[in-house]
Amino acid sequence: MNTKSVRTHWAPGPTSPGQIYDQKCCPTPSEIVCIYVQKIYDACSQRECEEFVFNVDKPVARFVSCQVVPGSVKAVQTCITQFDSGPLARVDVTICADVSLTYIATDGTEITLVRSVAFKKAVLLYAPDAENYDYRVLTEAVFECLSCRITTDGDLACFVGAFIIVKIGLFVQLLVPSFGFCPVPVECEELPDQPNVCIEFDTRPFPEFFPPQL
Repeated sequence: MNTKSVRTHWAPGPTSPGQIYDQKCCPTPSEIVCIYVQKIYDACSQRECEEFVFNVDKPVARFVSCQVVPGSVKAVQTCITQFDSGPLARVDVTICADVSLTYIATDGTEITLVRSVAFKKAVLLYAPDAENYDYRVLTEAVFECLSCRITTDGDLACFVGAFIIVKIGLFVQLLVPSFGFCPVPVECEELPDQPNVCIEFDTRPFPEFFPPQL
């Protein structure tokens, strides 16, 4: 089976971080260690799609683009409530993002504005004794601006979709097998401030000087 090699800056070895392609090559752990980490007790995923109407500064003549602002996705207003004496709990969370809208106004000017969108979620997740432990609501989400239209009032209405994962976690001490401390990585490959055209030229193969012979 062909495996795709992925370059990393860890020196190759049986205990280097990376994909395990052959269990037989994995050595026996050197010790069992106690680590303090956030354990995920339960998680669920869901798709959301909703049309949002955005009030604009000037009436829209022509729509140009709608994009999700990178790094704007976040979770707010989280709450965990024990459900019917457990072990399940109701998890409430609002997941929001900013979208950047660009349009041509009726007076001919191009306008870009940023508006916020949000999806409110209420899901049931496994969380034993949630009232006495400090569980945390964790989320992952990918937002997409799907399509937009001009409303009869001259505003913009856009369908926004989101792939959402809601998790419930708790910081605990776990016993895990260990191969020791991580090795020192190899030296970094430094990039020049300016591209060196001569170096790039030197790496190119020679062209064919003559036509192929039949």
